[in-house]
Parts: sequence; structure tokens; C-alpha cells
Amino acid sequence: MNVLWKLITHRPDIAYLAITCHGIGFLKDAPFVLLCKLFGCKIVLHQHNKGMKAYVDKPVYRWLLPLVYKKSTVILLSWLLYDDISAVVQREQVKVCPNGI
Repeated sequence: MNVLWKLITHRPDIAYLAITCHGIGFLKDAPFVLLCKLFGCKIVLHQHNKGMKAYVDKPVYRWLLPLVYKKSTVILLSWLLYDDISAVVQREQVKVCPNGI
């Protein structure tokens, strides 16, 4: 409710979210991303973990991952992590920020 209130009252242009890319953590984080998209925010997703590749073909994730990552900018810690998300995220969407520098 707090995020919804902030979106209604402040109308941010960009939403930065550090999300989990798989498992129950992703299912918890995805509604926040979708809510921000609903309010027209540009989305920047900071990816700190791996594991998406194993979930891409699972039923819920098959449609939810593309919804979350479509037209989003994704920050990775290294290009070596791109292979894990390449089935969902295009290379042009990715920015690399080594070790958060």
C-alpha cells in the first residue's frame, strides 16, 4: 500500500528496484515492478543474483518474466551474468556496473 500511495502522490519518472530473478523472491518482487509500470515509470532493475535460466520454462515464470523485464533496463555486475538472463532480456537492455562502482 505504501508503494501505491507513493506512486499516486509523487508520480516518479523512474523506479529503481533490486529484485530477485527467481523463486519466491521473484514472485514477491514482480508485483512492485508491474505496479510501477502501470503508473508509467521507467524501470531499472538491479540484478544481484543468478538462477533465472532454470525458471524460464516453468509455467508461472514463462509469462511473468517477460512482463517484468520487457522495456526495463537491467543492471548486472558483469557481462558474465548475461547468459543467465539472455532468454528474457535483450543485450541492449543491459548496463554493467562492476561491483556497484
